[in-house]
Amino acid sequence: TPAPTCTASPTRMTDASVTVTLSPASGRTVTVAYTTQDGTAVAPGDYAAASGTVTFSPGETSKTAAVAVVGETTYEADETFTLALSGAVNATIAGATSTVTIGNDDLPPTVAWTLASQSVGEGSGTTTVAAQLSLVSGLDVTVPFTLGGTASPSDYSVLGAAITIPAGSLSVSRAVTVIDDVTYEGNETVTFTMGLPTNATLGSPSLHILTIVENEPPPEVRFTVPTQSISEGGGSINATLVLTPASALPATVSFTVGGTASSPGDYTVVTASPV
Repeated sequence: TPAPTCTASPTRMTDASVTVTLSPASGRTVTVAYTTQDGTAVAPGDYAAASGTVTFSPGETSKTAAVAVVGETTYEADETFTLALSGAVNATIAGATSTVTIGNDDLPPTVAWTLASQSVGEGSGTTTVAAQLSLVSGLDVTVPFTLGGTASPSDYSVLGAAITIPAGSLSVSRAVTVIDDVTYEGNETVTFTMGLPTNATLGSPSLHILTIVENEPPPEVRFTVPTQSISEGGGSINATLVLTPASALPATVSFTVGGTASSPGDYTVVTASPV
């Protein structure tokens, strides 16, 4: 009669035992040694290294080898180690090794901007925006983002369209270059909107608003000449306004008309205030 065979069954572990089977049942006592070997799971961080002997009494066909799994809170990929059988007595070994999978049971972290908003002077040169995780992860987390706001590409520059937080890190910053110019534009905004992340869920705030504070004084408006004359029968005359320096924003100015001449008997204002 052929000797029975010992087999360690592959398993996905959330408990701490691996099944070793004997087929068929034997009328004699069968022993087989076992030991664990690291794979992507590494002892002692992921599981407790174990070795020992499994004993089948006559008629028994199933036993367990105890392996303690280390509970942790880090989100990571499933990991594996190997249980190796050797030195069977009164049996042969059908499969010398069996892969054991430790299934991840932790929730992925959330990713969000560290701040919902910030302000920076136009002449500051650079600033940063930072993405952070709620918990350190065992996997790289990548989150794309899109840009918007009232500022134009000539006002700032940002490299890339995604941020990757490496495994083991909690946050990563991205540099934003603020471009100074001499044109009055008023305060402008840059919005950073997160998309769907990889290996994380979207947290809050997922929108970051960067306000670029204008550092140029507003332009001045004035008449081109303080006085001018026209004869009573001269027809019409223009009073011209100039803006110095030029502005990126529309400028509005109100005016009033007065003096010893009266309207409509002496003149008529064609352009109404404001202009």
